[in-house]
Formats: sequence, structure tokens, C-alpha cells
Amino acid sequence: MGSHGGREIVDIPPKPVVDDARFLASAAKLEWLGKEEHVGSTLDQLSRIIKGKDEKLAVDAVNILRDAVVKGLDPYCWVEIVERSLRYPHPKALTKPLWGVFEAFTSKYGLPPQVAHDWWTSQGVMDDTPFIQNLTYNAVVLSTLENQRPGASKALHKTYGISCFGRAYTTESLVRMYDTINEIPKTLGVVIMPKSGYPFLHHIRKEVDGLSKEFNVKCVEADTAGELAGRLNNVKKHHIKAHGKHPRAKARFAVVFGVIKGEGVYVGEPGQAVCDITKLLKDDSLFEISPSIVLVCSSEGTLDREKLSRQFKAEVTTPKGGVILVPDESLTGHPAFRQFAYKRQPDGSVKFDVKFYYLDEPGSYAFDSYQRE
Repeated sequence: MGSHGGREIVDIPPKPVVDDARFLASAAKLEWLGKEEHVGSTLDQLSRIIKGKDEKLAVDAVNILRDAVVKGLDPYCWVEIVERSLRYPHPKALTKPLWGVFEAFTSKYGLPPQVAHDWWTSQGVMDDTPFIQNLTYNAVVLSTLENQRPGASKALHKTYGISCFGRAYTTESLVRMYDTINEIPKTLGVVIMPKSGYPFLHHIRKEVDGLSKEFNVKCVEADTAGELAGRLNNVKKHHIKAHGKHPRAKARFAVVFGVIKGEGVYVGEPGQAVCDITKLLKDDSLFEISPSIVLVCSSEGTLDREKLSRQFKAEVTTPKGGVILVPDESLTGHPAFRQFAYKRQPDGSVKFDVKFYYLDEPGSYAFDSYQRE
């Protein structure tokens, strides 16, 4: 405020060229999609309005973003906007529309709404950058998979329970799994993991991809024993029952991510693992005689590997006991495992040689990192 020639002058902020309501009316036409020079600025405006104080306009902005996602907006453009809006304090009226963006993206491939929620609960600790990267990678791998194999994501979800398409998988490993749903071109093996938690599964894409190149690997995701039994029955239906006594029909190995409690094996994280799969690992209608079982599992106390091998009538590979860590190589420079090797034997079996990082092992990557924290 000032004066000029005895008159009082009031500073008036410049009026925006286009107000938010008019901008949203224009953006809703989605004419900016496919025009690279307009996408960034439009998304910036939508993001600003979503974070603004006008709830009605914010909801309208989210719905426009949802429509753009359905029309093919690149996941790299929208995931972070939606994720940050959901994770940080926001008006209650925005929660459902924001979830609707993820659900609209997954449903256009025929996937149920629960898949979008599985993405969220599979992240573990919500560290800012890794959390956004993992959600984005789920969306990118899903869209890439569908571009290469239309309908693959729905088939993999229905058959094996896969929801988090970018968590432990590359697009290539998912394509191989889809292409061999009803075939047995190589030795069969199963990888069993929980849907929820276990954020380090994002770090094992290289190992799963390597296994899928060498063997006919089927990855199954489940959070309950009943659900897992159904997924493994699908493996049996498509391979063992369909191919009868073919020498590669039954599984020669299993890799399990979970927790060992006493003589039981559970899928899930320590303190949350409620899916007891001990009986399923003894299923001789699924596994060949004396299979290899790799238990990538933390445990309470010291493990007796020989006792576990006798219990499962298998060649069991397991940590020595305690809490294991699986580092993210892209952040730490350390691979997920000290060693993750395997070799097909003359009799058709598969022998594994896996070495782990331990939280309480002095001199190890895991111990040193934990001590610094």
C-alpha cells in the first residue's frame, strides 16, 4: 500500500489468466494428452489444485487425472502425484477418488480393485523415494507386460495370485511365466512369497529373473494358507495333472520367503507371518522325491538344517539362524545375497548354494549398516 498525488494506492495481486474452474473444464477434455509440451504444465496445475483448499475442485482434478490414466498417461507422470496425496494429510473427500486412480489403472487390465491395495501394503516402511519408485515400477511393469502380452496380468493374477507385478519381477520373467502356464519346457520350480510386507522382495528381481531363464519357475503370492493352497493347486492342475508322468511335471525345488518358527515355516514377515505352509512343503503330489527347498527366512534361534531336511524329506538350504537382511544393490552396492547359486544335477534335481547377510553378524554389510543407524 502507498500513495501517489495524495491518493491511496492499494496493491492488488494479479488475476490469473485462467481461473482453476476454467482450467479444469479445459483439462477435462484431455486434449493435452499426447502433446509433450502441455503434459508437464497440465500435471503441475492438477497437482497444485489437488493440494489446494477447495475440496470440490481437488476432487474434480483427481477425476481428470484418473481419466487421463485410463487413456494411457505414462505411470512416471502420475504415480508420484497420487502417492504423495494419499500418504500425506488430505481431506477425507479425496481418499476415495485418489484410490480410484490406482483402481482405474489396474481395472482396465481386468484386475480386481484389491490389486491396487496390495501394491500399497507390499511396500513395508514408507521411505519416501523407494516407496514411490516401487509403486511406479509396479505400474510400469504392468503396462509394459500388457503391451507385450495382452491379458497376461489377469491370467497371472488368477492363476498364481500375482498382484505386485513390479516387486520381485522383471517384465521378461512375467512374460516367461505367462507363456508357459500350460507348458513344461524346463524343470519346474516354485517361488512362494507373501502379498503383503517383505519390502526387500523388490531387491530380488535379478535372482527371480535368473531362475526363470534357467527353469520353468512359477511364482505364487498369498497371505493365507488356504489362498496359497489354491495357487499351488493351480500349478498342479496346469502341470502335473495335465502332463501326467512327464519327468518334468512335478516341482524339483521351492524358494520360500518367510519366517521359521520351531519346526514350522510361515510365509510373511517376522511378527506378522500367519500363513503356515509346513504341510504344503510336504506335498508329494506337488514336489518330486527329495526336492531342494531354499528357505529365505529369518528365525527365532539357531536352526537345525539336518532336522528340517529330514522333516521335509528334502535338501534344505536355510540361514544359520537369526534375522537376515536383503540389501538393495542399487542403493548399497551389495547384492541381495552374499551368494545365490544353483546347478542342475545329472538326475534332474537342482542344487542350491545360498549365503545370506545377517543383522547381528559383525563385519557384515548388514551389521555395519545397522550399527551406523
